[in-house]
Amino acid sequence: MTPILSTVTNLRNELLKGTYAAIDTEFKVNSENESKPFTLYAASIVDSKGNKEARHISDFQHPEPEMQLLKWLMHEMLKYELTIGWYSKGVRVQKDDGSYEGKDSDLKVIDTICRYYDIPSFVRFDMRGIPYVGGYDRYLTRISNEYASFNRFNWYHHIDLYHVYKKPMIKSIIYANKYKSLGLDAVCNAILGEGKYQKLDGIQIQKMSKEEQLEYVAQDANLLMKLSKHNNYEILDLMNAISIITDVPFDRVCHTQISTWWKKIIEDRINAGECRFAFTKVKKRKYSGGYVLEPKTGFYDDALVYVLDVKSLYPSTMIIHNISFDTVNCECCKDIPSAKVGDEIMKLINSSISDEEKRQHYWICKNSDYQGIVPRLLHQFKEERFQQQELGNEPMQLALKNLINGCYGLFGSGFFEFSDYRVAELTTAYGRQTLQYMQHIAKEVYGFTIIYGDTDSIFVTDVKKENDIMKFIAECSILLDIDVEVSKVYKKFLITKKKHYIGIHKDDSAEPDIKGMEGIKSDRPLWINKIEKQFADDIKNSKDPIINIRKQYLMMESGQVPLEDLAIKLTLQKNPNDYEKNSFQRVAGDELAASQGDLIIYYKSDIAGGGTSNPNLISGRKYLQMLRTATEDSLNAMGYNFLRDVVKINDILD
Repeated sequence: MTPILSTVTNLRNELLKGTYAAIDTEFKVNSENESKPFTLYAASIVDSKGNKEARHISDFQHPEPEMQLLKWLMHEMLKYELTIGWYSKGVRVQKDDGSYEGKDSDLKVIDTICRYYDIPSFVRFDMRGIPYVGGYDRYLTRISNEYASFNRFNWYHHIDLYHVYKKPMIKSIIYANKYKSLGLDAVCNAILGEGKYQKLDGIQIQKMSKEEQLEYVAQDANLLMKLSKHNNYEILDLMNAISIITDVPFDRVCHTQISTWWKKIIEDRINAGECRFAFTKVKKRKYSGGYVLEPKTGFYDDALVYVLDVKSLYPSTMIIHNISFDTVNCECCKDIPSAKVGDEIMKLINSSISDEEKRQHYWICKNSDYQGIVPRLLHQFKEERFQQQELGNEPMQLALKNLINGCYGLFGSGFFEFSDYRVAELTTAYGRQTLQYMQHIAKEVYGFTIIYGDTDSIFVTDVKKENDIMKFIAECSILLDIDVEVSKVYKKFLITKKKHYIGIHKDDSAEPDIKGMEGIKSDRPLWINKIEKQFADDIKNSKDPIINIRKQYLMMESGQVPLEDLAIKLTLQKNPNDYEKNSFQRVAGDELAASQGDLIIYYKSDIAGGGTSNPNLISGRKYLQMLRTATEDSLNAMGYNFLRDVVKINDILD
């Protein structure tokens, strides 16, 4: 099979080795002016050597100062082969129903204003209408020495870091959901510990002085540069490692998802003659997902809770059982009894689908001379990852890990070129079987109490001897051919429902794990977020959590909670008038003169729609309801009662 990699020691992309620049613009939306929908009033550029420039529309005395500001920005950007921005390639698109989605941003705004002034634009658009920096048109540079002098490179590259940091592998895996939204301020505060100038947003800054507007735009560009370099280029080196493995260009990796990368990998192997079967896309159908065991809700603090994970459960399953789009129901093995998928697996597959959709039978290729293309690639990637770990090549091993673990889910998606629901449902069925076998061994052989199970993990307690865990892991390896590891050990554990729990680590230096709880969700105000975190800290430190919750209840009741802690942030997915008449998005959006894509701040209120940007109309009652929703299940699990112990009454709160 074609080798994936040679030993790669330098993962820094050539574009990052040279001088590159971060850019930011500030513009006003003229929603009532179709011929000139935007007004650019400030721009900044910060390069990787520390050079910084910011300009304001008032810095130019030409009869058309905005045009001069725009030209300055474009000519500065063309000095760099690579520029980066944040949501800089965003476009507003009209859907079939006439409504719009998305928001025009830096590059689209630059091009739109160029067209208004009838001056050449360096922005071009791909077949999907996505803008990119292309430099001035080649014909223009041939007839104009002035414009020819601005194009310093044959090709230009622009990376929108928004598309990098929105990737699930970055947001959820690398940064463990540290940032709750995809605004530049939220991401930078979570990762860098600093955010936008004076905590202002794009609407508020329009009302400030020129000096503050320049500080604001310069800070955004500076944050972008810091983000790109963070932890020695950790994220962009990872993007480049994926580029090396997949042969997808670096800037394209930054703007695409794992389905694009795997499509390229598989197509290259097919073109190399390494896949013997022609592929016909199989229409998506409903199938059963991963294993989830109903939790035994409660608070566990009298024995350690162990979280036992199967390493790469689904990739391992695909390798062990040779599951691939080119092996499922192959022509060569349809009459071979040993190729038939067992009744137990077929029963698991059919357990949650209607009688009309039940599958009759599957078989998987047993030809000793042929292994499916996907299992082959997964095996090769796993071997390569081990070698890269030995070399200490963190970006490469991490890239391989994400390609390995992200492969399975693609086959259940109708958008993947090689999607095949049979591959997805066979993989999850074998995975569920493995977890059920693990559960049987844990309970019947070792006497563990199983609290919860989810996809590739089981949570167990009542472990009599620590050595029993090691014996259990060894037995799973021998009997099930899987690698099990202890991923977490909790000395206290609270679980309220599926995927909702708080774990206090055995290691006192570790922060509590708070997973899925209502109080940490991004659509909750900081007040609720703080209460949830304090609740976990109180459990960790053996403090009565009722004390703080009762205190916060009384503070809200008496109007003492700081206003900034009650603000709720929301990015508008549509223009305000596209929402229902009495929705809080429409009410607050109209009050702020906001448009689609803007980040708005609103408060819970009793007015129509339930929300307003006016802090004078805050509803304390609704915030108290939110407090109850966020804490009641957790309190019940610990034996408390919200009405009795927090409100101190027995009547139901309206």
